[in-house]
Amino acid sequence: MNRILMTFACLAFAAAGSTRAQTAATPSPEYLVTPAQGPWMICAASYTGPVARELAFKLIEELRTQYQLPAYVFNRGDKERQEQQAEIDRRRRQQEEWLRQQGLTPDLPFNPRIVRIEDQYAVLVGGYQTMDAATKALSDLKKRPAPKSVPHDSYLSGPSEADQANGNVRLNRETAINPFHTAFVVRNPTVPRTEDNTLDPFLKDLNSRESLSLLRCKQPWTLVVKVFHGASVIQPQSAPPSLMDKLLGSRVGEQLDAGAVNAHNLAEALRQMKYEAYVLHTRTASLVCVGGFARKDDPAMEHVKLSLCRSKIDTKGQKVDLETSL
Repeated sequence: MNRILMTFACLAFAAAGSTRAQTAATPSPEYLVTPAQGPWMICAASYTGPVARELAFKLIEELRTQYQLPAYVFNRGDKERQEQQAEIDRRRRQQEEWLRQQGLTPDLPFNPRIVRIEDQYAVLVGGYQTMDAATKALSDLKKRPAPKSVPHDSYLSGPSEADQANGNVRLNRETAINPFHTAFVVRNPTVPRTEDNTLDPFLKDLNSRESLSLLRCKQPWTLVVKVFHGASVIQPQSAPPSLMDKLLGSRVGEQLDAGAVNAHNLAEALRQMKYEAYVLHTRTASLVCVGGFARKDDPAMEHVKLSLCRSKIDTKGQKVDLETSL
């Protein structure tokens, strides 16, 4: 009898713990970011994977209770799934219309390729009416101590001078990274962006040395086939000033982002394969694009997609996988 009562007690305790965990991971309406927060926000952290949801809401709770900061959640995965479904619906309607034009039944099987999209939870702080206000708030956030409710990434640091004196030159110290130190200003993802044809002067300056610049494309639409975010290289002291210096404002000998070089090499390889390839360098990444098109649904764009899917891209002796959206 005592054993049965103990079993029921354990089950009740486990159920209560599960209920608390689900409650902690369930967003209340005030946690969801909306246009009411303003056009500018701060991305304090982002998470992917099975525990992404739980970590995001734990951090939001701490930011609100311990730091008195207005924190919200945005699930990028939800938006991408909606966009994917909208594209599938568009292609289904396109197929049905083509079948009707051919005098065929429009209910033939339609088997679109569906890409599995992982949840991506972003923890946003704000919002702010101007980018300057958000930047000032970001500076304050970076000075705050690391949150305690979520685990932190870490890196292996080099040996101290004392270690080196003793002959220990291995990477032997694991140092936690305060996630606030890597926070950055972003636009509110729920606020529709008005079309602005004014080119950012910095963007124009950034691409001024790129011989394959997308800014030379005469058409309003292009196809992005690869985005390079960031391997790194070390620039030797003997190297002349380059695009890398302009991208990151770095000095000789500093560690530089190699994405711009990789993007240029891929675009050159595509040009050798007779594709009209371009490169666009931005503040955070370098994009490789193919073609110039008059409109978003230009049939020529679909033709280029199919052609690229069958192509094997080799740049500088390395195989390159194009974006899975092709």
